[in-house]
Amino acid sequence: MDGVLRAGSIALALVIVALSLGPAPEDPALDISDKAIHGLAYFSLTLALLLAWVGRPGRLAQPLQVALAVTLVVVSGGLLVELAQSLVSRQTEFLDALANALGAGLALGLWALVLRPEWS
Repeated sequence: MDGVLRAGSIALALVIVALSLGPAPEDPALDISDKAIHGLAYFSLTLALLLAWVGRPGRLAQPLQVALAVTLVVVSGGLLVELAQSLVSRQTEFLDALANALGAGLALGLWALVLRPEWS
């Protein structure tokens, strides 16, 4: 099961990067906020990574510290992808990066509430 979760989380990360750096959609199929899409994408990515790599209680000696590191990597990656958009004729937006970070933070919070890792 871990292998499937890990492969899925890596695939999700690659899809997010590809969609972020590919051509911007001219007529979005969904009528929802761009910021909501960013938040949902990074929420999903962070939660998938946390479940795949940090997982359940008892799996790691310091799950909360590892979870914080995973979340920091996701937020940093989101910022780098946002900055890279200026290199591929896309618009870099600070609010997109903020929505990415908010989504990642919410995923960390949900993961921590549900799994209740050691807070040490």
